[in-house]
Amino acid sequence: MSDGIDDTVMVAGSEAYQAALVFYNAVKAAAAQDIPGAKEVYSDLKARFPSIKRKPSE
Repeated sequence: MSDGIDDTVMVAGSEAYQAALVFYNAVKAAAAQDIPGAKEVYSDLKARFPSIKRKPSE
């Protein structure tokens, strides 16, 4: 029974993270367009969403 709860928590967390990424990317775009207040919000959120360095594929 706890497996079902664990699965539900995992899916809910994943969905929440995806929604947060959508918001983060919208704020990032707003900051790039110099929308008032967006740069401050982006600066705060940037700490929560560290960039992932990917190696170029060979």
